[in-house]
Amino acid sequence: MASIFKKRESHIHALLPIVFTITVTLFGLVLLARSNRLTLLAPAISRVQWHTCLASPSPPPYQALYPKAFHPMRELHPSSYPGAADVASDTALDWESMLLTPNGGFLMVEEAGGETKGYGVSMFHQLHCLTMIRTMLLGQAMSTKHETQGDAWRRDPKHWVHCLEYLTQAVICSADDTLERPKPTKNFEGNVVDGIDGMGHTHQCRNATTLWSAVRDSENAPRKVGELGRTTVFPLVER
Repeated sequence: MASIFKKRESHIHALLPIVFTITVTLFGLVLLARSNRLTLLAPAISRVQWHTCLASPSPPPYQALYPKAFHPMRELHPSSYPGAADVASDTALDWESMLLTPNGGFLMVEEAGGETKGYGVSMFHQLHCLTMIRTMLLGQAMSTKHETQGDAWRRDPKHWVHCLEYLTQAVICSADDTLERPKPTKNFEGNVVDGIDGMGHTHQCRNATTLWSAVRDSENAPRKVGELGRTTVFPLVER
């Protein structure tokens, strides 16, 4: 019996360093995630997040603008990179899971009467429209269960025409006046021409990761209606 207890004791002692290492690692990941230094979700949204630095360790308020240069996003367009097989690598992507929160981008809000409802958020509505139009063009199916699937998009033009109108108003609303100078670009025939591809120019952006995280967190802990702005997720900061 004594030898059995000794074996069990030795096994427990052998496991202690492993348990300690796992605990410390998980604790470190939680701290990094809480400090916005680690992005565990939304691989595409993380490309337009606020990156902390020594000079400015904290992200700005959501309404604040900061400079962000546009660059090709391999996550969304892998075939544009050297070594990519073909455009099939693009069509295989699930933009919904890359751009939206698991519930499709709805902010869960606990209203004054105690009822919880999903509120739409404009950024996610716009991203949903883009993923829907892309899905229709590629003849694929949406992963969101409540949506019309596959070729039914083509038989229901009201939805995607609405999306085109909605996106048009959203673009005009932002009225981004960033200058995009022409530069030598290859056209589809392989000829070098003066072109504008929108890449490399610095825009003034909001912190999309802050909004994404707020919507994602509301799935587990709905926001109180009193915590919201009058017409926005975050209360407006008086200037």
